[in-house]
Amino acid sequence: MYYERIVLTSHARKRLHRIGFANVFELVKHGKIIRRPKKDGEPGTLQVSGSKRTVLMEFVLWKNELIIKTVKTKG
Repeated sequence: MYYERIVLTSHARKRLHRIGFANVFELVKHGKIIRRPKKDGEPGTLQVSGSKRTVLMEFVLWKNELIIKTVKTKG
């Protein structure tokens, strides 16, 4: 998938900072899409599996922008 920009909500930025991930581009590059949106404006889920934890990010695609809304962790 192609994104011109990756935008974070303030909640997502705080959560990623607290978890310890600095580079969002690397996270998105290594993630796999669990729930793929059919068109712009529909929510989707991106999963990034690491050695210590799994990060689930809910996102919305809007005009070639990836907007990350919420961040959840497992493990």
